[in-house]
Amino acid sequence: MRKVLTFLSNTIATIFAILFVITAVLVIFLFNIDRQMFSADLYKSALAEQQVYERLPGIAAELLTTNMTSNPCAQNPLLCEDISPELKACYEQTLGNEKYVTLASGKEKPTEAEMQAIQPCLDKYGNPGGGDQGRMPPFMQNLKASDWETIISILLPANELQTIAENILDQMLMVKRTASAFRW
Repeated sequence: MRKVLTFLSNTIATIFAILFVITAVLVIFLFNIDRQMFSADLYKSALAEQQVYERLPGIAAELLTTNMTSNPCAQNPLLCEDISPELKACYEQTLGNEKYVTLASGKEKPTEAEMQAIQPCLDKYGNPGGGDQGRMPPFMQNLKASDWETIISILLPANELQTIAENILDQMLMVKRTASAFRW
């Protein structure tokens, strides 16, 4: 009986020792990952290596020109949000309430026949996408992406963008480190 208990206790001790070693290795591994994942230097070097600060004005310029030239309301007047109640009532009367809701939500595109059917409504109450309300002034709309890139590069040089981004990273990761310090 004593030999059985000794064997059983040795087996349990061995199992606990193996589990302890596995747990210790896992904790050390996760601790180092946490320390590196939330290191601002990792992200700073990645952004610098990918030349993000030099490319950012070009990316912003492309977004600006795309947003300025796109007018979904002009392409499909049923997608306009700020329309007069009279125009909406005319759309609903012409297309039917259910069809108008489907087309106005963008779930379906209007057919040529539906666009022709709502044309009298647009003629009578005005085209909601035709005005310049909320759009950039014409002289700014004529700027190309390369012009915007030049303007942005002058206003925010790469070294200043890098300084701003690195300060933000430092602040964000400092908040994370402070919060995790309170967990322990």
